[in-house]
Amino acid sequence: MRQLVFIIVLFFTCPFLINGQTVIFKDTIFKKGDKLSAHPIRFSLADAIIQQESYTYLDSLASFLLRNKSLVIEVGVHTDTRWSDKYSMCLTCKRARAVRTYLIYKEVAPDRIISKGYNDSEPLIPEEKINKLKSLEEVEKAHQTNRRTEFKILSTDYESDTIDLSNLSDVKNSMKGQWFRYWENDTIVENFRFIEDTFQGECKSEEYISTAPVFKLMRQDEVTIIRWLDLTGGEFDFIILGLTSSSMIVQHEGAKIQYLKKD
Repeated sequence: MRQLVFIIVLFFTCPFLINGQTVIFKDTIFKKGDKLSAHPIRFSLADAIIQQESYTYLDSLASFLLRNKSLVIEVGVHTDTRWSDKYSMCLTCKRARAVRTYLIYKEVAPDRIISKGYNDSEPLIPEEKINKLKSLEEVEKAHQTNRRTEFKILSTDYESDTIDLSNLSDVKNSMKGQWFRYWENDTIVENFRFIEDTFQGECKSEEYISTAPVFKLMRQDEVTIIRWLDLTGGEFDFIILGLTSSSMIVQHEGAKIQYLKKD
């Protein structure tokens, strides 16, 4: 039986300026396995911190994914052969997760982004060929080619599992489990579990640590609210703007905050 190949037509053209050059995602037919046009993602040396110069490209990629909601992609990070296998595998996995976290903070659904560290298992230029190069400049350029971040289309038929926020019963069922919030450096700052009608857990930031906050889930004035009951008697409302089985976007004092469900 002939294998079915799913394709999608993208009906928009969107220009972005990156380092003085305009990058355009335009009307294109994509299929499973295709790779999006890549731009080098810069990280701190021997670290998974994304350099600011890469934000513009990642912002354009997030915008592209938000407009094409049926795409699921893989973020694949590759390194060269000069690192130890154990170290580079750990590093490429962390870098892939950092890119995924950045895109999630730009409101791309978490289950549309898979991160994977490839180490040096899929070089564009094999080591045998690099060893035959005559100059150090050629060798370094080859290693730079192998160090890359790729974005591959895994699926073109994604359907969101968005929860109806007016149905409090469905909201409660989707809330069950462990939730957390990331900063951009991939550090957990809030971690809590939904139990019955309340959240309980731990919140951390650079300014405070609260080890036993309680959050009450409720419906009020046609919106669904998570009310933070402070131990001192204060109350803070977080309005739920969007909820799926794996992510939640809330609004507090005009700012949008994204929480993820722990697997």
